[in-house]
Amino acid sequence: MGYGGQVTNHGYEESGPSISEGPFYFMKVYLIRHAHAEPAGEGSDGARALTERGRREAEETGRALRERGETIRVVLSSPLLRARETAERIASAFDPAPAIETQAALACGATPQLILETVRARPAGEIALVGHMPDLGIFVGAVAGESMSFRPSSICCVELEADSARVLWVRHPE
Repeated sequence: MGYGGQVTNHGYEESGPSISEGPFYFMKVYLIRHAHAEPAGEGSDGARALTERGRREAEETGRALRERGETIRVVLSSPLLRARETAERIASAFDPAPAIETQAALACGATPQLILETVRARPAGEIALVGHMPDLGIFVGAVAGESMSFRPSSICCVELEADSARVLWVRHPE
């Protein structure tokens, strides 16, 4: 079974700035840009829902993670509707479905420091984080030293250790 999309495996280690102090720390973070949403209009940006295409993309993103054999303990989501809807569809691909936590710090404009603090507030392990561009791309650059652009529903798997970070793989939807 294929999971669709274009996947790039990163087989090299790229150290970034120190991301942790103290004892051994390891976390795998699946950074995911929300799926396609309604265009910006006169209403609130935070109320933009996923389009039909976006709903399909988000479901496929969840299936892609599951079919890769990835496990997720929790899905952290921006509070904006399009991110929450994406998180719900990703979580529904797993059995049992991971918990979804809405985090105000992940709204549009999240800084690398805010994203890192939000991630580091969780126990070590595997988590998904649904957010926005350019925030996710800037975060990857800050912690892993790698330029990254996220299309809707793109996934970037980042391994965070006590004093380094590296991109393990990237998946862009078809």
